[in-house]
Amino acid sequence: MKKIIEEISQLFDGEKARLHTKEISSFYRSPGSTGYNNAFDYVHNQMNDIPFDKISVDTFPLTERSGYAPAWEPIKTEVNLIYPHHEKIISFDEVPTCLTWYSSSTGKGGVTAELCDVGSGLSEQDYHGLNLEGKIVLASGNKPEDTLRVYDLAVKKFGALGFLSDCLISPIDGLRTKELKPDYVSLNRLSRKYNDGWAVIISGRMGKKLRNLLADSKVMVNVEIEAKTFNGIGKSLICEITGKTEPENEILLVSHLTNPQPNANCASGPALMVELAKVFYDLIQKNKIDAFERTVKFLFVPEGLGSKAYIAKYSDSISNIISMICLCGTGQDQDLSKSFLSLSRTPDSIPSFINDLSYSFLEKSVNTINPQLKFRETPYSPFSDNSYFNSASVPSVLLSSEPNIFFHTQYLTWETTSSEVFNVSACVVGGTIQYLSDVEVSSVVRLINIISARSRLRVTSKASDLTNAESFKRKSSPEKLFLLNNRIDYLINRDLLALESCNKLSKSLEIKALVEDSKKQLTSFATDYTNQILNNQIEMNNCE
Repeated sequence: MKKIIEEISQLFDGEKARLHTKEISSFYRSPGSTGYNNAFDYVHNQMNDIPFDKISVDTFPLTERSGYAPAWEPIKTEVNLIYPHHEKIISFDEVPTCLTWYSSSTGKGGVTAELCDVGSGLSEQDYHGLNLEGKIVLASGNKPEDTLRVYDLAVKKFGALGFLSDCLISPIDGLRTKELKPDYVSLNRLSRKYNDGWAVIISGRMGKKLRNLLADSKVMVNVEIEAKTFNGIGKSLICEITGKTEPENEILLVSHLTNPQPNANCASGPALMVELAKVFYDLIQKNKIDAFERTVKFLFVPEGLGSKAYIAKYSDSISNIISMICLCGTGQDQDLSKSFLSLSRTPDSIPSFINDLSYSFLEKSVNTINPQLKFRETPYSPFSDNSYFNSASVPSVLLSSEPNIFFHTQYLTWETTSSEVFNVSACVVGGTIQYLSDVEVSSVVRLINIISARSRLRVTSKASDLTNAESFKRKSSPEKLFLLNNRIDYLINRDLLALESCNKLSKSLEIKALVEDSKKQLTSFATDYTNQILNNQIEMNNCE
């Protein structure tokens, strides 16, 4: 692993990855928009300069009837305070994250209407006694679904024209709140369809100012939005390095191009993939690594939609995908964004070798390149393209930077990225891919040992956390036995299935035998360890 990491690290250019991020994030990249197509063309041109065995473009309809979201493109947003005085509230030109996706146009000149504060706007009680017909609502919130709920109530049920909200999604205590970051404006979305109304997100500072005005007088605002929702075309780019001996078995690397300007977290995934592809071909050309035995595909998609379309189109061969790695926000400067490099596991319903393999590369990459960087493993996170592939039973992990104080705001620019974090991320992804592209039995043997070792660590860590908890100490012996067995059985059964997944990497009888032997050893370890803990607990209770 260390050798692979060093080879990739020496060649990967983190500064070039940052510049790709700058270029991609200079476009407003909503699905089917001019900006998305411009970003797509930029990446396509970059990948065309690399000698892939195959480069293709998949298209699919962006229409409501097709089962995909329609295309949507923002053009203009201006919100101005009209009474009790004139003042600009927000504009799309200055803060592109302000317009909620799939909002409709207001018409030229916009609409001028009275502003009504409904608090959070999440409960029907918030609207009690209010006549909102022809008016504009002011609401708040902290979650993406809050915006959807306010739209359903304020616009669809109670007849408001649209609403303003200072909803700052994904707050982080002590780091990212409306009070600590009063000028942050976060991207929100309406449902993916043709909508009759609109929503504009404003800053916490402006939300507080408007509420103070409403406490003393009537408030009138003018909102002018120009946006189009239309039947369009979705595009995904597929770049393939064909495997030499097992071309039918595939490893996927997926990132998405969609997001508003200037959001760089989603732009960083494609940027990393461009530079990593160059590294792979350089290493192969210089004979520092062998040509890939299994097929490796680089997928650049509109988030969610492109993955859904890919799975539908290639449904007959989707079972040939060994595993998928998804990238989103992989290059964030940790000091600026207050983030960790986070590896999100597959869901527990899809145990896989990919979890322990990719995390081992994360751990070793950080220790090799910069031990000061923060990293962690997290449970399954369904918030990117990994969720679509996991739903299709393709074991998929997500590499991202979380938490991120700039997440989906106007301050998430390419300047918040780090060449060093890009480098580590490239080693994690590139190392995992290169390892999985090898068909040697020895590689699978090492992987089985990695899973077994990490499983033991998980068991001892979970048992320690459990037995040290005060609530556990207060339980009776039978209760302790049940709880401890339950927790450890869950972990072990999941990891036994992860060991079994190694059989997908080799048809060797040696591997099959090793998997079965490793499963028996792991089961025996868990039983012995549980009994040891329980005996210790009984002795302690007797002493007391």
